[in-house]
Amino acid sequence: MTRRNLHAPLRRLAALAALAVALVACGGDSDDPDTDAAVEAVDGEATTAWTDVDLERLVTIEIDGYTITNTNVSEFGNATVQYLEDSPSTTVALAGLVTFQACDPFLCTDLSAELDDQGRENARSLLPRVHIDNPDLVEELGPVELAGRQAFAIYFRSYVSDDDGQSTALSYRATTHDGANLITVQVSPDFASAGGLADSAEELAARMAPDDGAAVAESILAVLAGELG
Repeated sequence: MTRRNLHAPLRRLAALAALAVALVACGGDSDDPDTDAAVEAVDGEATTAWTDVDLERLVTIEIDGYTITNTNVSEFGNATVQYLEDSPSTTVALAGLVTFQACDPFLCTDLSAELDDQGRENARSLLPRVHIDNPDLVEELGPVELAGRQAFAIYFRSYVSDDDGQSTALSYRATTHDGANLITVQVSPDFASAGGLADSAEELAARMAPDDGAAVAESILAVLAGELG
């Protein structure tokens, strides 16, 4: 049995990314929905959670150098939009899947905190077991600054080839929030542009280094982060 490409599933997990590395909650629960709608932002100013109308607008924001390829506003208070590079800076066009959603105590964590061993284990749990067990798994996890905002980034790269076929994982994920709303940018190579699975670990690495993913995430956040408080 040949393993299928794992890039698309990783993109669909964007909304779960922050949950996997939850360390410190930012905010509390309330029985009053009006109180829950407005929480303290990281700079101390009150910020209101995005409404459905806001989400409908957010997924239409255009970014120079990118084409919008997919949008979705769910019934569960979140929305996604995917941006595809027009002029790739690497051998393969990169796509950034952006998720907009309201904060909750599990998603909006301390973005400046370094991961402990448990946090790293939680982050790896997003990967299929074949990549968790890969001794050559490449990972970079930790606080970063992108587009002038504090963010938390996770980069994974893994190539496995055996008698059952090939399996790859390659993604860069940056998360930032203002205490009320959260933006996650999940960057990965566009599968169609790449022409299929990489044939080697070296080819996979050439498709997106950590700096490549960070550059795309930063260019997207440079426009979208203004929507945060």
